[in-house]
Amino acid sequence: MVDDRFLENINSAYSYANTSLLDLLITTHKLPDRLRSLKHYFFLDRSDFFTNFLDLASNELKKSSKLISLTKLQSLLDLSLRQPGSVAASDPFKEDVKVQMNDMALTDWLMQIVSVSGLGEDALSNPGAWTEETPMAQNKDGEEKKSITGNPLPCPCVLI
Repeated sequence: MVDDRFLENINSAYSYANTSLLDLLITTHKLPDRLRSLKHYFFLDRSDFFTNFLDLASNELKKSSKLISLTKLQSLLDLSLRQPGSVAASDPFKEDVKVQMNDMALTDWLMQIVSVSGLGEDALSNPGAWTEETPMAQNKDGEEKKSITGNPLPCPCVLI
C-alpha cells in the first residue's frame, strides 16, 4: 500500500531539512559563538562589566522595583558592556544582553518553587496560574510582603 518512492522522498526531504537547519544554526546564526557568549554572561566568568554596572546603577537599584527606569538601567548596562577595558567589550553579541525587572524577589520565587508539591503537569506548565494563590504570596506571619527594590541581593534585576 505504501509506495517506497514516497517513503524515500520523505526521508530525503527530512535529511535535507535537518542539514539545512543545522547549517543555518551553525554558520549563519553562529550558534556555538552565541552559546559561548551566553555562558560568559550566565556564569559571570567575565564579571568586570557586572561590577561596573552595579556601581553605576546603585542609585537606581536602591529604588522600589516599580519606580526603577528600565531604560536608564539598560543605558547603564550598555555603558558597562562597551567600556574599553571590559572583557565584554569584544563580545559580538553584547547587544543581545537586556535588563528585565521581575515582580518577585529571587528568594520568594525560589521558596515558591520549593513549596510546590502535588501539582499536575498543567499547573507546572503554567506557573502564572499558581503564583498568586500559593501560601508564599504572604510572609509566614500572614503579613503582606514588603516591596522589593532593585538591590541585587534579592535579585529582581535579571540580565537576559
